[in-house]
Amino acid sequence: MKCPVCDTDLNSLNCPVCGYDASRDYVRFPTFAPLRDAVSAAGPRDQRVPKDALRCEKCGSTAFSIRIPDNTRRCQRCGWTPDPKPHIECSCGGRYFLVPADGSGLLCPLCGKVTALPRKSQASVISPEIHETPTKPPVSRPFITALAAGAAHTVVLYSDGTVRAIGDNGKTQCHVNAWTDIVSIAAGAYHTVGLKRDGTVVATGSNLSSQCRVGDWTNIVSIAAGNSCTIGLKRDGFYVIAGDGFRGLKPIPEVRNLTAAAAGSSHITVRRRDGRVFTTYPGNSTWHQLEDWREITAIAAGTGHVVGLRSNGVPIAVGGNTYGQRFVDWNGIRSIAAGDNHTVGLRQNGTVVAAGDNRAGQCNIIGWTGIVAIAAGKAHTVGLKKDGTLVAVGDRTSGCCDVEKLLLK
Repeated sequence: MKCPVCDTDLNSLNCPVCGYDASRDYVRFPTFAPLRDAVSAAGPRDQRVPKDALRCEKCGSTAFSIRIPDNTRRCQRCGWTPDPKPHIECSCGGRYFLVPADGSGLLCPLCGKVTALPRKSQASVISPEIHETPTKPPVSRPFITALAAGAAHTVVLYSDGTVRAIGDNGKTQCHVNAWTDIVSIAAGAYHTVGLKRDGTVVATGSNLSSQCRVGDWTNIVSIAAGNSCTIGLKRDGFYVIAGDGFRGLKPIPEVRNLTAAAAGSSHITVRRRDGRVFTTYPGNSTWHQLEDWREITAIAAGTGHVVGLRSNGVPIAVGGNTYGQRFVDWNGIRSIAAGDNHTVGLRQNGTVVAAGDNRAGQCNIIGWTGIVAIAAGKAHTVGLKKDGTLVAVGDRTSGCCDVEKLLLK
């Protein structure tokens, strides 16, 4: 079988060249459509869809999707766009619409809602009442996109590139209100770091170990902060480190093609693109590979322990275990975070698990649901909910858990 769009030989339902999806081609393969009364594929096309139905002018398909966030309509088979400003989206959140064989209306396959199909030309905009959104949607307020937690402060990044922080500010680690164009944040024990859209880095807070000397960094794509150091990953896959304890660190050929970094109180850990992990300590002259770690997709670092997340959703941990922070016999994990002596995991279903030191209540996360991001500080844990609100548990003496103050009024 050949792809009807680019004529490539197909060995599956998806074309590897143009992305054509046979399972969405309800004209050529109507049995894939979620319609019990689908007409046989042997029938002529005009009997299966109305003549005036919205049809791709390039390949003839009648299956379209709505691309988010630019909200432009797109042919599911070949990518043709009939108009630049559609206003179609099902109330259930579905983006795919079909034309039933009898032409009775526009069908949402997710919830089954059908509404009358206006009899307009094939290039016209279909705007059934229950699927229509305003032509000029209201301007949405900035929302939180990332979290970071230090020894006793909490930092959030908003979608407009601004940053807010609460908690201990004795070292000016919360002086971030003037930052703009930030795309990523990190929090050390007493300093805060921000990665700007242009690849430069800003930092505020304690600089006793030169951990805030990042003003000359460029082409940075990822950052991490520890107790007395800051690490940046460059676009070319190599790294830069700010912190007196790592001045004598010599690069080795194996530590390259880096895609993630984590920093604890006394160590730095990096992950290669192939899933291999390396770590080093202040005063060490080289890096050491964690030999048993393979297919690692994420890493986190605490005071004396390192946590990795395998591609199968199962975490692994090495290092100190005084409080049971390495007891991470979990599954279905999509994100991890490490505090000083506790470890936190975010499950695929939006719930959270934790292990380790709980003397300040930092592991009291039972009951959290709808969580989309997590961060762990010295003795507190923060979660971002899918509705844009925040939850926090742990040591409240510094105010780092008063997360409602981080929300825009």
